[in-house]
Amino acid sequence: MKYSVIDQNFFRKDELRVRLENAGNDELFVVTDEALIEMLKSPQWQSTAKHSLKFLAEHPAKVVKTSSLDKLLNKELKSKTPIATVLCSEGEKSFRELIVELGKGVSGPAVEYAKKNLPPAVSNLSQNQLNHVENQKALLSVTKAIRPLVKSKAFKSLADHEKESVRNGVAKVLAAEAVIPILQEHGFSEVESDAFLSSLPCILRLNIGLYLKAFKWAENGGLESLPIEKFTNEIMDMRYAVISTYCDAILTEEKSVSDLREAVLKVR
Repeated sequence: MKYSVIDQNFFRKDELRVRLENAGNDELFVVTDEALIEMLKSPQWQSTAKHSLKFLAEHPAKVVKTSSLDKLLNKELKSKTPIATVLCSEGEKSFRELIVELGKGVSGPAVEYAKKNLPPAVSNLSQNQLNHVENQKALLSVTKAIRPLVKSKAFKSLADHEKESVRNGVAKVLAAEAVIPILQEHGFSEVESDAFLSSLPCILRLNIGLYLKAFKWAENGGLESLPIEKFTNEIMDMRYAVISTYCDAILTEEKSVSDLREAVLKVR
């Protein structure tokens, strides 16, 4: 089975309609938990969802969903075992009914249920993943840590493939250093931490993605002048890219997102 994650910018593209119509029985399209909630965060969420989900509403059997990243990370930390998939089959029937009702502009049982449960989900998203101040702080901090390396003569003198190797190696090391204190807080021994990190768990992939983002900004410049909401866009792009590393592809309009997905997959 082939699973393709749909990036937020791809829902309304005619290419998605064509892909859905031509998809065989061995291809499914993945809507992330964050993408759906982000889509429903505005007061006009039903109108927004109708436009964004109209193509999926015609092919609900070809649509699957992910668990939220928070749930996936908690699962890893509690079990001390890296997740094998981001997909969630629980509530799949209700999820597909919601996609159909929203995409067709129908206020049925699934939409009514969503109305009751949406506010706390949106509030949680706004306080965490969509928190512009915290996202700005996180990206500025890691980029500042990376900048001396990329500005060094030694790094600048490297060939492109050598720079890629350095980026991947440094990102993995720094990401692991950021994750280890979290593992210790959750009762991981040193042996358990080493075994856990060697399998590239989701929590490590997210931090690797963040440091690879930082390399891009440290090398190209311009991060400090970004509007604060753009920091959240960068973090959300990184999250979609990392989620897609558990699937076969990501459908996106942004080359930077697909490039980041490939970069994370190359880290070993």
